[in-house]
Amino acid sequence: MKRIISVIMLIMLLSAIHVSAADSVSFSLDSIECRNNRLIEVNFNAECGKKLSAATFEFSFDKSILEFRGIGTSSGTVVEYNEKSNSVKLSCLCKDGTDISSKSAIFTLKFKSINEGSTDISYTVFDCVDSDVQQMMIGSCSSGRVTVTAKASDSVGTVEKSDSTSKKNAKNTSGTSKSSKTSKSVSSSETDSTTLSHNNSPSTFDSVIQRDYDKVTPIIVLCASAVICIAFIGFILFKISVLRKSQNKTDDK
Repeated sequence: MKRIISVIMLIMLLSAIHVSAADSVSFSLDSIECRNNRLIEVNFNAECGKKLSAATFEFSFDKSILEFRGIGTSSGTVVEYNEKSNSVKLSCLCKDGTDISSKSAIFTLKFKSINEGSTDISYTVFDCVDSDVQQMMIGSCSSGRVTVTAKASDSVGTVEKSDSTSKKNAKNTSGTSKSSKTSKSVSSSETDSTTLSHNNSPSTFDSVIQRDYDKVTPIIVLCASAVICIAFIGFILFKISVLRKSQNKTDDK
């Protein structure tokens, strides 16, 4: 009887772990190497079996090496950001949810390299909501690194993108020259004019998260109650078995 109870509890535990792993969302930031006085774009990636609908992030980096220039997004995704003295806080929202089943870039961070050196771009993830307005568990979060080398000799700014974007463009576009996979040249003034200027306060999703917690809490309580009931029933059955064995021994005497 004890073995049966142990097997049941083990199956329940493994099922809970499997569901948590499948629903968790992992984030990663690409690393890039560039020359000084360059405009660069760094991909911010996400991966999960569910669609990502909303999230809030805060990015930190060495501002003596990089100068923040804005955010690049795909169609259907809205990003609002607020640049602080030591970080950039932003909120990302996609009404129908972004498909991130195969590690997709949900937006790009735009910088200008202003000094030689290396800096890690670290970040914190606050709230993640899927397309069903359900809280998403946060998995791994990998930071990125930007390495700035010697100053560029030309006067025209160059946008250097993360390698992952170049590889995806190479797969989706046939007959494109090799040089177009990694970078494209534009004037600094043109790039500056296309930089997003959303400097509003980052949106909070308190109402969404609160509604999500209201849905999740009864489920957690129900699961906990079920586990306690199973353990209690198992204990009662075990005691009954022991009493029966003791009674059989008494009858034999």
